Amino acid sequence: MKLILGAAQLGLSYGINNKEGMPTLEKSLEILQYAYNAGITTVDTADAYGEANDILCEFHKSGRLFNVINKFNITDNSDKAAEKKLFSSLKKLNLSRLDCYMYHSYNQIFNQHYSSQLLLLKEKGYFNKIGVSVYSNEELKQASEIDWLDVIQVPFNLLDNYSKKGPLLEYAKYKGKEINIRSIYLQGLFLMNQNSFPQKLMPLKKYLLTLNKIAKNHNTSIKQIALTYPFYFKNIDKILIGTESLSQLMENIEIVNSSISTDIVNEINSISVVEDELLYPQNWQ
Repeated sequence: MKLILGAAQLGLSYGINNKEGMPTLEKSLEILQYAYNAGITTVDTADAYGEANDILCEFHKSGRLFNVINKFNITDNSDKAAEKKLFSSLKKLNLSRLDCYMYHSYNQIFNQHYSSQLLLLKEKGYFNKIGVSVYSNEELKQASEIDWLDVIQVPFNLLDNYSKKGPLLEYAKYKGKEINIRSIYLQGLFLMNQNSFPQKLMPLKKYLLTLNKIAKNHNTSIKQIALTYPFYFKNIDKILIGTESLSQLMENIEIVNSSISTDIVNEINSISVVEDELLYPQNWQ
């Protein structure tokens, strides 16, 4: 299955449209169990995601193990810094190895001392792939050029769409990268009640109205097209979704089993946001 379960909402109250808050441990374990049974094999987590790693540890104690992408930030440049950080995360996750060890911050990939340590740890078999989480198109382009990076995680959605990123995604695939996408609901912005739209994001409202019109004309919903849109593109390997509740996850998995028409895709691709800076939630503060 192409879906990756994002663990941010399990460890933090995350997202502009989060109405549920952080689920309890019991509910989080139910979510993980349902995802596991539904065939989702990979979970994306991070040292910065609050209690997420502890919750995954509890789940892994049952002997059912996810393939884990773990994001990290560099805080120490000593000779054993990467090893210490990795081993600490593995212990916290109750795992002996990761699927992907991922830089949470793009700028940190230029720390050659740390990347050398990571390559050695990869060679020893502690993880299969080294990845990086990027934001801008320029970061995506530059990351595609770095030979030792295996995975690039990038925002991609109905507004930050193929008209914005298509050629760059194609180039990244040409360079042999695995492409994981995130932010398919733009942190929940697509699903917000438009009467409570944040003032700073008002310039995006006209595009949301266009998306609503597309959905209405095709007798579907923004949620449906937001989740099915990235599945249309063959150069996208995996699609990350978060969830605040079990019912949300069940709904998302049901939507994944549907498809999107080429007509809808073409209409979405014709949308070109001028206010690029508002496509990145870190600029919303």
